[in-house]
Amino acid sequence: MEHTLATEGVFTIVFLLITTMVVAVASKYVRIPYTIALTITGLLIALANIGLSISLTPDLILFIFLPTLLFESSYNLRFADVRDNLRPITLLAIPGVILTAACVAAGLHYATGLGWDTAFLFGAIMSATDPVSVLAIFRKIGAPRRLSVILEGESLFNDGTSIVLFRIVLGVVVAGALTDAMATVVQFVVVVLGAIILGAAVGYLVSAIIARMNDYLVETTATLILAYGTYLLAEQIGVSGVIAVVVAALVVGNFGRSGMSPTTREAVSSTWEFFGFLANSLIFLLIGLELNVGQLWQYIVPTLIAIAIVLAVRIVVVLLSSAILRYIHRPIPYSWRAVLVWGGLRGSLALALALSIPITLSGSASFPNRDLLLVMTFGVILFSLLVQGLTMSPLLSRLGLINKKSAQEEYELLAARKSMALAAVQEIDRLGRTGGLSPETATKLKDPYNDRIVQLDDLLHDLRLRDEDLTQSQSRSLRRKLLQLEKAVVRQRNLDGAISDEPMRSLLSELDEQLHSLDDAEA
Repeated sequence: MEHTLATEGVFTIVFLLITTMVVAVASKYVRIPYTIALTITGLLIALANIGLSISLTPDLILFIFLPTLLFESSYNLRFADVRDNLRPITLLAIPGVILTAACVAAGLHYATGLGWDTAFLFGAIMSATDPVSVLAIFRKIGAPRRLSVILEGESLFNDGTSIVLFRIVLGVVVAGALTDAMATVVQFVVVVLGAIILGAAVGYLVSAIIARMNDYLVETTATLILAYGTYLLAEQIGVSGVIAVVVAALVVGNFGRSGMSPTTREAVSSTWEFFGFLANSLIFLLIGLELNVGQLWQYIVPTLIAIAIVLAVRIVVVLLSSAILRYIHRPIPYSWRAVLVWGGLRGSLALALALSIPITLSGSASFPNRDLLLVMTFGVILFSLLVQGLTMSPLLSRLGLINKKSAQEEYELLAARKSMALAAVQEIDRLGRTGGLSPETATKLKDPYNDRIVQLDDLLHDLRLRDEDLTQSQSRSLRRKLLQLEKAVVRQRNLDGAISDEPMRSLLSELDEQLHSLDDAEA
């Protein structure tokens, strides 16, 4: 019997891997984002009813997939980008989550007559965004960098806030009443701040350990232990595992990376890119397998109302956040607000939270409206992926936010080829200086590369002359990097005591205004 179960499990895993590979290849030839194509494929497999022995459970999402997805995204997120956009990210990820949960609950209560307990639970489930497919589109077409950072940063940090909020609301529903409002607020703050402190401490510890190693296999293993160990430790001591993993990955990705050898950096990046691809692929495929189309029809009216309320609340949250940011940070361009609204997809985390609702309360009483909550969650996820996800590219195009045109792609390819040739010449020169190559051999090896560099320089020059927009785009990109460098110098001089806080804030404000002008030029 054990052999049969093991065989079925292996068959299921191999089948899912083959499916993800086929969809990944096919998605290159059709104009559908890869993650959405996987969800559609999962739906079709579920309708075919081939009897796969796997289902999407809360533990599978929260303890297997989520640490990988969080670590991979956070590790590759630059701390400077997060710091420069910390206010919009924080505003959307903490107050925005709480406001979303409250407004969705109120809308659902008054629109459908559901009790406040059920409505608040659904609001907590819907409070976190999961824009994986949107970010994949961003990377493919070259959307503005700051917009991508805000959307990804919000998603990473609001996962933890959403889980904490959901658990508090679920505890209240199970207990039947809110016993102590102040204790609940304190619990929320402790769970979030405790996770930040834990993640930072563990991240710095692992960074220090990695800096003293010189074995890429051991160092890559250390990052894997960090991702899952931090999550499990945080959950064990009662703080947010999601936030702890995000902070730990940010620390290692920005500070620990400098202590890695080039081989280790490549190995860690490649390993986590593969883990991220695998986790994303499987989770979206399993979402499609898990969605129950028959139950959706049974509760179609409340599901449509829930979709409308979630969208309306997202509009309110984004517009309100934008209004506040106008006074405390750089304002968000109007076109970006539309993308933030439409890009607020719901996905795997919402499904995990809905599935984790117990079937029964204490005793034998069934959990009120559990089936309805599951179906509404499925409906919102399905709408998010199939409607919002599929229409994101046309929306970006209509708003003029697609920057990576053919000339830009050609320029990037030529510039990368030139960098490769220059690196080869530098290595040959180094070997020649150290006696590793004779002068004759070095010259023979260098000549083809030097000829290639000359040809590429001519092609790059011609491309700049042909495309004025390309030159302007390069100029804006360089200007942005220089402004970020100026901000770093100002902050460092403040840390060194060469400039006091007030002049520092004044200079940073001037630089932020210039960055805002560049963002407006792109938008």
